[in-house]
Amino acid sequence: MRPTLTAALLSLSAILIAPAALLRAEAPEDAAVATAADVVGTWDGHVDVFGQQLRMIFKITRRDTGDLAAKISIPAQMVSDTALDSVSLDAGNLVFEWKLVGAVWDLSLNTDASAAEGLLKQNGMEFPAKLSKLPAGEEVDTSVNRPQTPKPPFPYETSEVKFQSRADDARLVGTICIPEGDGPHPAVVFITGSGAQDRDETIGPNRVFLDIARGLAAKGIAVLR
Repeated sequence: MRPTLTAALLSLSAILIAPAALLRAEAPEDAAVATAADVVGTWDGHVDVFGQQLRMIFKITRRDTGDLAAKISIPAQMVSDTALDSVSLDAGNLVFEWKLVGAVWDLSLNTDASAAEGLLKQNGMEFPAKLSKLPAGEEVDTSVNRPQTPKPPFPYETSEVKFQSRADDARLVGTICIPEGDGPHPAVVFITGSGAQDRDETIGPNRVFLDIARGLAAKGIAVLR
């Protein structure tokens, strides 16, 4: 089961799958056959979504196995360096896939592999997309400003706890935040609703349970997650 999308990803998905006539973009006529080494680096560009340009940044690297890997950043959607499921290069076609939002970028490279043009395809819709490769060594700041992330010192203590179930011999592990001061403190336990989640409920760039736990602990409420 797919994890629940964050507000940022929901916003992206809602924009891309809104009902409208299909848009099409023609690939460059001077498409070329490129190698993996040609596409490694940072690509900056945009997708044309109903007349609005949504900026997207791709960082392509090579694994030790020689396979390509890629991360995407979408500043307007608070998405930063999120790993894509796959990136492939075949006869001058550069293809990215992001299964979480059902998106595939199908792009054709120009003759010197300095630019790519094609379509973002999502749930039956198609949107023109263009990318340009940045010069070697040039980077783009893809960090996301997260003012909700607190800085130490914290008004609570954090520690790991373990529970052993005698009924089925299972071990449960979690993290507890205990407020400063003498207890007892009111307490809550966080349990994910559905799908596979870690104790921070990490979804894309967000850590929902962690952010809420910090906020509650700062207000005097102990939290186990």
